[in-house]
Amino acid sequence: RVRCLECGGTEARAVVQESLRADNSGWLALHASRAEQRADGDAELGRSADHSSFVLPACPHCAAAGRGDGFLKPDVVFFGDNVPKATVEKCFAHADECDALLVVGSSLEVYSAGGPTARGRNEAGAGEAAGPTAQPPKTALRAQPR
Repeated sequence: RVRCLECGGTEARAVVQESLRADNSGWLALHASRAEQRADGDAELGRSADHSSFVLPACPHCAAAGRGDGFLKPDVVFFGDNVPKATVEKCFAHADECDALLVVGSSLEVYSAGGPTARGRNEAGAGEAAGPTAQPPKTALRAQPR
């Protein structure tokens, strides 16, 4: 899904993708065949691509309320972004209710990941990490690759 940075409204990613395709069919026909697909899923168009005619989708909630277009972005936390406060509070509340917490695939290097492991009743736990962690959980078991 995508979230509007202006009003906080959400929309299904498929709906936005269809809007992008419909509003930019000519642009896509001109540029898509020259795009180089990268390993991370992005496409490299090169510096010669003209973006001036590309139409960004408007937030339907902002548009309907007469607040302008609104700016949409994927409803994920990118590296460097903050985790929304309500999400952090919900995670902490769930962690506080746990008797044990299993952490898999996290270095716990950032507080939003490591914070819940250091809270509440989590007296037992297990963790897996590819290397050293900044905030290791109170673990009864810890596995690392050789």
